[in-house]
Amino acid sequence: MSRSLMVLALVGCKGNEPPAVPSLAWSAESLAFGDVPEGQESVLPVVFTNEGTGEIGLLSAVVSLGDRDVWQVTWDRAAVLGAGESTSIDVHFRPDDPGERFGGQLHVRTDFDRVPGVFVALEGFGSPSIDDDDADGFTIADGDCDDNDPQRYPGAPERCNGRDDDCSGQPGDDEVDADGDGVRVCAGDCDDDDDERYPGNPEICDQKDNDCDGVVPDDLDQDGDGLSLCQDDCADLDPNVAPGLAEVCDDGRDNDCDGTVDSLDADADGHDACGPAPDCDDSDPLVFPRAVGPSGDDAAAGSWSAPLATLQAALDSTVAGCPNVYLRAGSYDGATSTVPANVVGRGNGPGDVTLGAPAGRVLDLSGGSWSLRNLTVSGGDVAEPGGGVRITGGSLTLRDVVVDGNQATDGGGIAAVGANVLLTGTNAITGNVASGSGGGIHLDGGVLVDVAGAAVTGNTATVAGGGIYAAGTLQLRGTLFDANSTDGSGGGLYVDGGGGHSVQQALFTNDTAIVDGGGLALAGVDFGRFRNNVFTLCTADHGGGVWIDGGGSFTNNTLVDDTAAAGAALYLTGDGAEVRANIAHFNTGDGGFYTDSTAPFATHNTVFGTAGADWVGAWSAGVDENRSENPGFVGFTNDGDPSNDDLSLTAASPSRDSGPPEPAFDDPDGSQNDRGATGGPGAL
Repeated sequence: MSRSLMVLALVGCKGNEPPAVPSLAWSAESLAFGDVPEGQESVLPVVFTNEGTGEIGLLSAVVSLGDRDVWQVTWDRAAVLGAGESTSIDVHFRPDDPGERFGGQLHVRTDFDRVPGVFVALEGFGSPSIDDDDADGFTIADGDCDDNDPQRYPGAPERCNGRDDDCSGQPGDDEVDADGDGVRVCAGDCDDDDDERYPGNPEICDQKDNDCDGVVPDDLDQDGDGLSLCQDDCADLDPNVAPGLAEVCDDGRDNDCDGTVDSLDADADGHDACGPAPDCDDSDPLVFPRAVGPSGDDAAAGSWSAPLATLQAALDSTVAGCPNVYLRAGSYDGATSTVPANVVGRGNGPGDVTLGAPAGRVLDLSGGSWSLRNLTVSGGDVAEPGGGVRITGGSLTLRDVVVDGNQATDGGGIAAVGANVLLTGTNAITGNVASGSGGGIHLDGGVLVDVAGAAVTGNTATVAGGGIYAAGTLQLRGTLFDANSTDGSGGGLYVDGGGGHSVQQALFTNDTAIVDGGGLALAGVDFGRFRNNVFTLCTADHGGGVWIDGGGSFTNNTLVDDTAAAGAALYLTGDGAEVRANIAHFNTGDGGFYTDSTAPFATHNTVFGTAGADWVGAWSAGVDENRSENPGFVGFTNDGDPSNDDLSLTAASPSRDSGPPEPAFDDPDGSQNDRGATGGPGAL
């Protein structure tokens, strides 16, 4: 239906000109939008036409009544209608609630005072959404009761969650938890009226099936330990738990049913036989370990809960039968003691417990059997041997210890004087300095044993042995010597005489000596075995990889990318050493193998690719099975990074099965000796 309004206006008379007479017509008195889904939008127009003469301007178009938040009006706000011109005002309806009627009124004003406002009634209804927001294939119009959850839709399987998953109007009958024990019937609650009965609930002596397994075990002896649940057996499925049994430490059980797990102080001395500082003898109240903590007190009992403040106080108070000291995470001053003890850091790693020295040596130990474990020794500085640790007589075991940044005359990190040292676990001797010999370790008599491949790295010495100086006996396996240096000889390791040495499966890399033996220097060794070691990127004036003056057996070693003025890989001076089945490849200097001996003992060696002569002195290829030929490594990059090299031999390598034929030199598989570090009885 359209309505029109005729307005006569006097616009002035000029001659016979007729007056302007505007006439406004609109297309509807009301708009009925019908049903529109929630979230959708419907648009209907109202068209306004000037059927007269003159001009009519539209001033405003708004929804003035009703639910104005669901209505929106768009129109040409600059609309001025000349004679015969029309414009459309669009009304947008976007319901926000299904099942509701929405009303409103469009109010339009013009710029003519005598023209009353135009009012158009609005009506629409919201219907369920047709969007599928959770992409489960159902809309709200289809009956989806939660369009934000793709697991809830008509016909969905009911889950045991207390919700209406299939949109039937209620959850499944078995999804109740009437007793509030946190377990629904559908999850196995066998009695939803009793909150002491549900799967996983511990059985107690109440004549009920508390854990819903179908058995009432109260009077049964299920673990055969002679006691039932109702006879105070607190875990009747575990024969290791019952009243009267002895508590077993660190098994995670309350063995004696006293309500505590792994806690035992039978002698009531305040020291738990379990835990981080276990009592050595829980039957003797006078025998117990000492604990030290950063907030401790040297007048305290020294238990884990009441620790001492200093390591010195702990060492001074240890007793025979329990020489154990446990350090809580923290930093402590070092100590001096002649009473042997086991000092253990209780952090997550060596860095959590640090022993230092405000001035002087960190640890000065002597006599008996000492051990250090899971801690760091750092900051020692003395004008004597042993900046970090000095052990005089007796023995010292290091397990999972870092010795770092210490200084001394000899043995910047450790000086062992007439003492034995055992390295086990994961140890690091790094960044220590000696103004004399042995930047990392100085061994003066005794035996140094490494059974787990310690890392000796970045140490320096002025005289000899940047990493280790040994004037005693060495038993090393898998030790890493990296980036150690000396102004003298033996950048990585200097062995000063003696016999009975064994150094095998070690890696010498980036070690430097100004004089002899960038990696290893052997001086006056009577006898010893140096085999299956790798020397790479080591540098010296004589013997970039190795310098030998004296005896010993140097067998099945690999030397690559080493540098020296003479003896790029190996420099042999004097007689007595036996050089067998070694491979030297791509070294730089005058002679890959260099000797000034008139009768060197050298057989079955391969020297190839030297930037200089392969052989210099009284040995040569073609004699005693010595060769100059490519050894045939699986992968050698010569890029200065040994980590990406594979120095094992290819199947076609001429160095395979071409070492010494005697059975004593056979490979582990019984075949003839392969040359280099991957051959022989101790093959890598």
